[in-house]
Amino acid sequence: MSLGRKCIYLLLVVLFCVQSLFAQGLKEFQENVEEEENSSAQNSKSNSKPSSAAGNEDANIATALFTAVAGVFAAIWYDINNAARYDEYPYASEGRTPIEFAPFADEEVLEAPYPVHNARSFMNFEVYYQIQEAATRAAGIDGRWRFTPVFGVLGHYRQFFEPGQEDLHDARLGLEMAFLQTTFMQSALQLNYTSFSGTLERTGLSSGLDFIFFPGRPLLLEIYLGSVTFSKISFFELRPKLGILIGRLEFFTAGYLLSSQNAELKGIEFGTRVWL
Repeated sequence: MSLGRKCIYLLLVVLFCVQSLFAQGLKEFQENVEEEENSSAQNSKSNSKPSSAAGNEDANIATALFTAVAGVFAAIWYDINNAARYDEYPYASEGRTPIEFAPFADEEVLEAPYPVHNARSFMNFEVYYQIQEAATRAAGIDGRWRFTPVFGVLGHYRQFFEPGQEDLHDARLGLEMAFLQTTFMQSALQLNYTSFSGTLERTGLSSGLDFIFFPGRPLLLEIYLGSVTFSKISFFELRPKLGILIGRLEFFTAGYLLSSQNAELKGIEFGTRVWL
């Protein structure tokens, strides 16, 4: 991979991180969430029958769900018929496995401790520190165990904190299903039970797609796109991450966005992840 393409990947993450500095604090986030939920409740009470806006929202949710399911099956079909097989791995004839790094000069061979097509399962853990606006910070720990080449479990805990404000905790536990695994990328569909506690008491479901790209040793680019849905409010979630692998240890920087119509949390993350 050329230096120019690597710089483009880095620039995209940096630009997202810079604009993430203009984020809401915990107090403003809580107020906007409650205001949006109250507005939604008032709109539903003022109409004896579902409004067109509510109907459009239901239609959008149904369309998004259908698109996600159709995309998963389409990706699985494509993977079965076109994805690179383990036997086609460049060093398979030498008895090497994908976890073993290629010669340093061969940067076009995209290798990392991730599974290629049905090759193996894996486990990883990460810890990170998040910076939002001037007074808001967060720290978190995530874990993933792919106990088969396709299915895995996820765990997540993050604590936001701000001087003078009650803390906000974000915990998740869920499942993932991998698809479209090749030597240059892998993707997975994730579904989590999500709980907010502290300044906001909410429980719901989060779902999304996680894409990991191998642009060239030692870089990794991961992008998570998803949504978090509570009873009266839904959030869009985005987390682009750029990592550098040193053996089994990855150092990364990431952007984070959790956004609804009126409320949002943004941040820059710095952390490390170990692959087992």
